[in-house]
Amino acid sequence: MFIAKARLMPIIDPEPTHPRAADPHPPHPHPLDRRPGRLLRRMVPWLLAAGMVLMAATLIHRRYVVPIDRTGFTAAIRVMPLVVSGPGTLDATIRATLASRVSGRVLALGAERGEWVEAGHLLIRLDAYDLTGSLAAAEADHAGARQAADQARAARREAVASATEADRRYRRSRTLSARGAVSPATLDADRTAAESGVAAIAQADAMIRERDAAVIAAAAAVDAVRARLADTAIPAPFDGVVTDRAADLGSLVGAGAPLMDLVDPRSLIVTARIDESRMSGLAPGQPATLIFRSDPDQVWRAAVARVGRAVDAETREVMVDLVPENLPGHWALGQRVDVQILTGERMGVTWVPGAMLAPRPGQPAGDSGVWLLGQDGRARWRRITLGLVSAGRVEVTDGLIPGEVVLAPDDLYPLRRVRLVEDAR
Repeated sequence: MFIAKARLMPIIDPEPTHPRAADPHPPHPHPLDRRPGRLLRRMVPWLLAAGMVLMAATLIHRRYVVPIDRTGFTAAIRVMPLVVSGPGTLDATIRATLASRVSGRVLALGAERGEWVEAGHLLIRLDAYDLTGSLAAAEADHAGARQAADQARAARREAVASATEADRRYRRSRTLSARGAVSPATLDADRTAAESGVAAIAQADAMIRERDAAVIAAAAAVDAVRARLADTAIPAPFDGVVTDRAADLGSLVGAGAPLMDLVDPRSLIVTARIDESRMSGLAPGQPATLIFRSDPDQVWRAAVARVGRAVDAETREVMVDLVPENLPGHWALGQRVDVQILTGERMGVTWVPGAMLAPRPGQPAGDSGVWLLGQDGRARWRRITLGLVSAGRVEVTDGLIPGEVVLAPDDLYPLRRVRLVEDAR
C-alpha cells in the first residue's frame, strides 16, 4: 500500500540551491502572447462614465432644452357668465299610456315604435268574439222589452175602452134609477163595473211604466255592450309618435294593462334637477344650453319654461322645465341631458378655465395654482386665490396679472421649455 501511494505523488523539482542571475536581455513577448482583456477592463469604467454623462446630457436636453407644445390662455379682465347647471332628462307634457278597458287577444297592431300617427288612427284591435255574442243577446232582450211595453199599452187601450163602456152604463143606470126604472141592485152593479174600469186603467198604466223601465234597462245593457265592444278598438287620442309598445300580435292582455305609449313631439321638454341652493337665481325665460349624453359634441339651445315649487325631501333638488329650440334627429324619452342655465353675468372678473388649475408640484393635494409661461419660454408654477366657480370657469382674486399666459398643466414641471401653439383669449 505504501508503494502505491508513493507512485501517485507528484514529482516536484527541488528549488535550486543558488538563485539564477537575471538575464540582462530578456526576450520580447510575441504579439500573439499579449492580453487585450486587461486593457479592456481598464477602459470599462471610463466607458460607463461616458455613457452616463451622455445619458444625463440627453435627459437634460430633452427636459430643459427641447420645448413641448402646449395650449395657453391669456388672463384678462372679462365678463364671467353666471351659470347654474344640473342633470336632466327628456320628457313631454302631452303623453299617454294607452290601455284597454276589456280583456282580449290582440288581433291587429296599427303602428310600431317610432312611427308617426294621426288622431283617430287605429293602434290596437282586440278579439271581440265574446262581446259580439253578448251584444246580440242584449239586443234581443231589448227587442223583447219593447214588445212587452207595446203589449202593456194595448192592454191599457182595452182597459180604457171597457172603463168607458162601464162608466156609460153606470151613468145611464143612475138616470133610470132616479125615475125608478132600474133596481138598486143593477145600479150597484153598474157602479162597481165603472170603478173596476178605472182601477184597470191605473193597473195598465203601472204595467206600462214597468215595461218602459225594462225597455230602458235593456237599451242601457245594449249600450254597455256596444261600449265594451268599442273598447276593443283603441285609436290614437292625438297626433304623435309611438314611443313604446308592450303588446304583441296574438298575445292575451288584461283590462287596464298598458299596451302602447304615445307622445306629441311638439310638447317635448327637458326636466332638470337643480340644487335648492341655486334656485333663487332661476326665472322663466332664461336662456340655457343642453348637451345630450348621446352626442356630447353638440350643443342645443333652450329656455326655462317654469321653475318647480316643491323640493325633493331626499335630494334637496327642485325641478326646472326647459323648452328646447330644436332636438337631435334621434331622441328618446328619458334621455339624459346636461343642462346649463345662464342666470346673469359678473363684470370685471379675471378668470381661467377650471381645467387649467394644477396643484403645487410634488403635492397632489396641495394649494391651487396655475402654470405660467415666462418671458424666457419656460413654465413656472404659481399659487393663486380662487373665487366664484361657474360653468367650468374659476375666478382668480389674487395671484394672476392680466396678460399672463396660463398653460395647460399636462406633463409640466418647473423650468420646462414650452412652445405656445394656441392661445385662447
